[in-house]
Amino acid sequence: MRSLLALDVLEHASDPRALVAEVLRVQVLGGVAVLQTAIDRREFATPFGERGDLFDDLEHLFLFTDDALGRLAAGAGPQVVSQAERVFVGGEICVLGKPG
Repeated sequence: MRSLLALDVLEHASDPRALVAEVLRVQVLGGVAVLQTAIDRREFATPFGERGDLFDDLEHLFLFTDDALGRLAAGAGPQVVSQAERVFVGGEICVLGKPG
């Protein structure tokens, strides 16, 4: 697989490490995975902005920080290409690449 786009998936996975590891396993060298998930960046805005009611602990199993996503990627092996993009508050993007 050359590229993967996963929108609002990671925070629902019961085992995010296994999910990221599987993405890495099926990626070709130089492949890219774009993961969009809510990232807790409270210094900028609360998760989901004014719609904090959208986050519940029944459906959303994880709320990541930039540091947690970096550690998640480091544990599975891909390199974090970018964590600077966001679609909207609560729609932050982490881009992972498979070195090679």
